[in-house]
Amino acid sequence: MIDLAINVTQDQSWQVITLKGELDDYQASKLTQTFNKLIEESDFTQIILNLNDVSFVDSVGLGTIAIAGKKLLGRSGQLHIVCSQHKISQMVTLSGIISATKETIQLFDSTEAAIAAKSIS
Repeated sequence: MIDLAINVTQDQSWQVITLKGELDDYQASKLTQTFNKLIEESDFTQIILNLNDVSFVDSVGLGTIAIAGKKLLGRSGQLHIVCSQHKISQMVTLSGIISATKETIQLFDSTEAAIAAKSIS
């Protein structure tokens, strides 16, 4: 098991969460706490989740991302996922969380593309 490191920065109007390690059922609570702090406590509605340094994601990790997307949907926000790794981005796509959140969650190859993307509203 590899620990999950979480780093939060700001880039323009976006809060950027960068993960490194494994996003699994043992580590997902760390990400949940980070999302809750940003969305519920600080009222941020534009979040980028960088998965480029994530080596593994399981269904609990995907569920954590989906729940954050649903919270942002209720606040007219957006969650842009950055992932250049084919296997991880394919898991996100196949999980159905993008369509389930009415595209509140979107997938990008780079942070620059995620920041540049226009709001869906």
